[in-house]
Amino acid sequence: MLDYYNKRLQEYEAIYAKPERQADLNTLLARLQTDVSSREVLELACGTGWWTERLAAHASSWTATDADTGALDIVKLKAIQGLSATKTLNAYQPSVSAPVDCVFAAHWYSHLRLDERCIFFRSVHGCLKPGGRLIMLDNNFVSGSSTEISRTTSRATHTKQGNSRTAACMRC
Repeated sequence: MLDYYNKRLQEYEAIYAKPERQADLNTLLARLQTDVSSREVLELACGTGWWTERLAAHASSWTATDADTGALDIVKLKAIQGLSATKTLNAYQPSVSAPVDCVFAAHWYSHLRLDERCIFFRSVHGCLKPGGRLIMLDNNFVSGSSTEISRTTSRATHTKQGNSRTAACMRC
């Protein structure tokens, strides 16, 4: 999967340039800037750092992580204000040596299979200080703006069967 994303690095940020998304993005950014204000933030799966650029300056510290070193190289070249560190990290099972106030992940939740969610949330819990927060956001399909996607029958069947496990997982 890393190879797939590495080949797409140059197009990552195109979704943020769409005119019909600007009002929503501005509203979301204002809210997130407040939410991360004065917090120690661990960003999972930062990609090329679009969110990092717009949020890191509002945090007390910001560590941007990704499994793709090519993506981290792009982040480093941007000289982002407020960025404390970059680190290669497995976002499926994140771990840190010192807990943080906030874990932030944009466009990551949709990558998790149902059977990976429990271990992900347990791992994130281990990264957070008591009272810390997890902020996650992901895409919502908008006809005429979003890229069409499809799933195979076997994937759709897996998802349908997996729904009963979702409630159990959320109790972990």
